[in-house]
Formats: sequence, C-alpha cells, structure tokens
Amino acid sequence: MSGTGEPGVFDAADAARRSVLRDLPVGMMLIDEVGRVLWQNEAARTSLGLSPGQTSPAIGRRLQDIPSLAESQPVVDRLLRGDDLQGVLLEFTTMLGQTVSFSVDSGPIEQSDPPEPGAPTTWVMLRDLTRGASLAGRLQKAQQMEFVGVAVAGVIHDLNNILTALGGTVEMMRAGEVAGDALVGSLDGMLRRSRDITRQLLRAARATATGQEPLDLRTPVRQSYDLFRHGFSDTVRVHCDLPRHQVPIRGDRTRLLQCLFNLGVNARDAMNGEGDLHIELEVLHDAKRCRELGWRGPRFARIRVWDTGPGLTAAEAEKVFEPFYSTKTPDKGSGMGLSVVHRVVMDHDGVIRVRAEDGRGACFEIDLAIFQGPVTDDEPTRAITLPNFLTSPRPPLQDVHLLVADDEPALRLMLEDALTSRGALVEAVADGPEAVQLMRRRFEQGQGFGAALIDSQMPKMAGIDVAERLRAIDPEITIVLTSGLEPTDATRKRMTALGARFLSKPFRLGELVDTFSGRPSS
Repeated sequence: MSGTGEPGVFDAADAARRSVLRDLPVGMMLIDEVGRVLWQNEAARTSLGLSPGQTSPAIGRRLQDIPSLAESQPVVDRLLRGDDLQGVLLEFTTMLGQTVSFSVDSGPIEQSDPPEPGAPTTWVMLRDLTRGASLAGRLQKAQQMEFVGVAVAGVIHDLNNILTALGGTVEMMRAGEVAGDALVGSLDGMLRRSRDITRQLLRAARATATGQEPLDLRTPVRQSYDLFRHGFSDTVRVHCDLPRHQVPIRGDRTRLLQCLFNLGVNARDAMNGEGDLHIELEVLHDAKRCRELGWRGPRFARIRVWDTGPGLTAAEAEKVFEPFYSTKTPDKGSGMGLSVVHRVVMDHDGVIRVRAEDGRGACFEIDLAIFQGPVTDDEPTRAITLPNFLTSPRPPLQDVHLLVADDEPALRLMLEDALTSRGALVEAVADGPEAVQLMRRRFEQGQGFGAALIDSQMPKMAGIDVAERLRAIDPEITIVLTSGLEPTDATRKRMTALGARFLSKPFRLGELVDTFSGRPSS
C-alpha cells in the first residue's frame, strides 16, 4: 500500500495481488461500482504528475465528477459498466493542470454475491503516451493536416468544374441564349457540393468538432467518397454504395468524416496506392443485437470500408486499434490513425471491428444506432429542388426595404439586381461606415430598412460592429450576417445577443430570399 494510503481496498488475502499491481511498470487504478477511484499504483501516480508521497486528488472522487473527463464521458460510461476495453485513446488535463495521453485497458473484478459496498469492481490500466508532451495530440494534428491536403484537391477539382460551367453559361447569356432548366439545376447541385466540402475543409483546418446532432449518415459517407475520388491518385479506384432512403443517426459530422478519412488513407497505404477502395452504407434489421448494445428499435446502421490490399493477419487484427501500433514502416505511419477511429466510434456509442483473412484486403465495419426521430434531408446535392421564390404567386420580397453592405462589387451588383427583381427595394453600399450612415439617414427620414444583409469581412468596420450599430438605430430591423468563413465563438455570442442570423457563402439565392421572406429555406 506504499504511496497510496487508502485502507480497505485490499484485505489480508489480497497481499499478493496488491504487491503485483503496486510494482507494475504501467499505471493501475481500481474503481468501485459508482466510479469512485479507490486506489492507484505508483506508476499511475507518476504519470499523473504526482510526486512520491503526495496525496492524489482523484482518490475518493468519482470519474464522472472530474471536469476534464467530461469530453471522455463515453469511455467513463463503459468503465462504470465494467466493459472490457483494449487500447482506447484517452487525453485529458489532470487536476494538477498537466495534459496527458493514455492508452486505456480495463475489465471487471470478480465480486462476492452479493457484492460488498465500496469494493473495487473494475481494474483500469493506463499506459502513458505523453512522453513529455501531448504526443498523441500532435500526431492527430498531423493527421488533420493530411486531411486538409486531400480535401484541398477535392475543392480545387469541384471549383474548376464550376468555373468552367459558369464561364460557359455566361458566354451563352452574352450571346442572347437562355440557360435551360437542366443546366441551371446542374449548376445548383455543383455549387452545393462545393459548399459542403468547403465547410468541411474549414472545420478540419480549425480542428474543431461540430458537436453531435441528428443527421443523415449518407452525407459524411458521400463526402468521404468525394474526398478520396478527387484527392487520391487515379490508381486508387473508389466505389461508394449508398441507400436511397435516409439513414438518421445522432453524430458529429466533422469527427465522422475524419474517422472515415483515416480508414480510407489506411486502405490506400495498405494497397501501396493501387487497387480498389469500397465504402458501403446499409441499414440492418437485428433486434437482438440492438438490445445487446442498448440501442432503441430493431435496426442499426453499418458502414463498411474495405480494400483489395494484402489484408491483416489475425495477430495484427487484435492489435490494430492500439495507439502507436502500426503495420507500416516507421517513416510511413504513426500508428495513431485507427486508435483515433476507435475512439470516435466509441464516442458515438458505436462498435467497430476488423475482419481479417490472410491474402485478402482488410474490411472495417462500424455499427451505429439509428436515431429515433426526424432529420433534415441531408442529401440535397443529388437532387434538383426548386426554391420557394420560383413557385410563389407574387414577388416574395415585395415591399421589403433592404440594405446590402458588401465590398465585392460583382456580388453587390448581383444581389441588388436579383433582390430587386423579386420585389425588394434595395440600397447597396461598399463598406460598414457607409451602411451605418445610410441607415441613420433613412431612419431619421421615416424610411427605415426592414432588413439588412451585412458581409462579415469588410474594410473600415467589421460586419458584427456594423450589425450592432444598426440594431442601436432600429431595434426592429432583421439582420443577416454572411461570410465565406465560419464566425468565431465570440462573434456568435454577439450575434445571439443581437438576434442576428448567419448565412454561409456560397449561398443559394433561394436561401437568401427564403430568409428575408420568413419562409422555411428550401
């Protein structure tokens, strides 16, 4: 019990077990049925930054009550259930302010019947990955940069296609020709696909998660397909099989996409850059399996990623999700990719497995619970829809007095023409001070604006500052901020305080019209 000072965890008959656990070179902890930390060995104490003899602030506390473990709640939940965990990546800040990275293994401890209150029920093994700094975090950052590099290729591919199509359409219009409905619909779909991947690129570059929300799982699967198809070389043939119906889950879009990206890169490298990569999504009916996993309903979603590479041996498959384990040479793999995938799946209350057969490519299967509720149609880029303003019997913005502030002349001109043709009385300016001055003058004349569309990044005055000044002049004005970049957290808080909305560029004209007309966006 040296260095622990926690009586009652081991009885006299457990002296041998206590001695073994105490002297192990890896960290060991014992917790009880409510998650309370009962005991730590010296290796665990050292990894957590404690000096010899120092009282551990974790002893006697429940894991779920430690603030820095809040983001690791799915791991904590499984520890409390006594699940067998193997090689789960865990990063957190200790109570002493030290950032640490661990590979976590755990399992249940045999109990008397009935179990004694306060007795240890679960053992936890902590293998220190920190090595003086957050090495796991740095490697994950390197993965994100690789993701950005592949995503850029997809963005460039889509933008070049869009620019070519738009350029040809402009030439047709200059010659007096009219673009047909099919061409306009195709351009609309291309723009929306480009917007999807651009937003994912921005999120990846900022390394920020979006938070879990109801979504259609087809979207991150399709987006990963687009990334691989445009970002990998032509010698990697990418195939995607999606169901025609929605696959509703509750998840984090960015983390799921990065999870699939890691699996795709792993497959590409396993095939040495030449072969077939398959991404498949299906919904399976298995009520028994859903009950075993604690999922509601009889159905669940399965993502399958497989390749035509050499595959994995059974021994490799057992270790493949462990942090820093890699079948690649040291210069080609950090061994962190699949441990990150494992953690992302666990955080979504999902299950991942690898099917390994000698001489055949590896097949990774991810099972996720179906969300029991409605989700917005998240696969719009594969269908052509008519904006509301095209089916309205009257100009949708009739009698709306609209202020537009944007420093891009072409965009300002397009907005002025397009919104005027839909019934609005539009006045457009090039910067923030001019917008504030015009707003004040019109308000004093009794001709105030009903709404304002403000670019967030303008010279002389930031869009959010313009918005606050407009609100001070007229508390009733509807304000919409727009930008090609997502607003910072601080800006979002100011927008919320103003009651302002945000519209990402590139946006569809129908989106903008629906926003100002009060209709739900099509």
